Amino acid sequence: MSLAHEPLYVTAESESSASNTFGIENSISNIYEHWRASDLLQNKDNQSRLKTLDETKAKVERFVSILGDKDIASISKSDIAKYRDTLLQLPKNRTQAVKSMPIPIQIRFAETSGAKLLSPKTVANAIKQISPVFTYAVELGLISFNPTFGVSVKNTQKKTEADITGRGYSNHDITKLFSDELFIDSSLNHTYGLACYWIPLLCRYTGARLSEIAQLDQSDVGCDENGIHYLNIRRGEGQSIKTDSSLRHIPIPEHILELGFLEFVDRAKGRLFSGLTSGTYGKYSGAFSKWWSAKVKTKGIAISQPTHAFRHAFKTEMRVLGVSDSVSDSITGHAAKSEGGRYCGPVPLKAKKEAIDKLPKLNLDRIY
Repeated sequence: MSLAHEPLYVTAESESSASNTFGIENSISNIYEHWRASDLLQNKDNQSRLKTLDETKAKVERFVSILGDKDIASISKSDIAKYRDTLLQLPKNRTQAVKSMPIPIQIRFAETSGAKLLSPKTVANAIKQISPVFTYAVELGLISFNPTFGVSVKNTQKKTEADITGRGYSNHDITKLFSDELFIDSSLNHTYGLACYWIPLLCRYTGARLSEIAQLDQSDVGCDENGIHYLNIRRGEGQSIKTDSSLRHIPIPEHILELGFLEFVDRAKGRLFSGLTSGTYGKYSGAFSKWWSAKVKTKGIAISQPTHAFRHAFKTEMRVLGVSDSVSDSITGHAAKSEGGRYCGPVPLKAKKEAIDKLPKLNLDRIY
């Protein structure tokens, strides 16, 4: 029998009852607001944190739409299980019309239309995202334990074959992308100025995150005592990074220097890519990411994350070239995976430069 016929969601009667719970001092939505305020106090000047807080808010609102805005002390492990089981029955892609439907109708719609459902991974993440609200309630002494702990989501979807394609660009993809006229014809006008030229090149050669490159300032380009030029990936005004391990110096690849990058930097004033504007969460990469995705599609390349694919491709190529994970991770800003790796000191810039220059050189001549 379908779970849609079990009391795992708010029925019309209970929706009416749930609406009366709004305003409860310790309701989950109110505790979320207190947690958000506390989190912002602890993460001042970190605009990227706002995205996480908003994602949690969306999951709390989904929880409320299913089980009501209950007093957080009354929410049990079985409620979290009902939340999980209901999510597993909901359609993955929801139009505004579907979103406006009551939960039981959404489930029925998914059953009758054959729509794809939320994946176990998505549901597990939804539970994970509301968990900090309950942890905060524990800190406040409102509850004694976090009811999300121990509620698992089993993934019974098994792969049938090994994935040999990966999530990064293939060598053939790289060749197609950098054969585009924007890397060959200097007379072209670009949507975001020379960011359209330099950012894909820097992402390809360094494996850096798009957001890290898009926020670079002229002062972030330095040179060490050995004459090795580097990019300083850091936190600062208008700049944020994912984790502390992302703080690093990335050597500028030799081919990037040959293409005239330092001269471009010398001409810049302040931010290197001033044509990019700050988005909702203080990042400069949003609009550029959409632009690059469209560019990749014109090349007939189907890939799920067109900018992040450079990062995956870089990591794969480093491994193929025999570069150790510790050196590769120090370039891309990944945390050390082993205890031994965490005991080691920072990888010298010279070692990172030698590794990065092992990448196959793109067939491009200087045009700027």
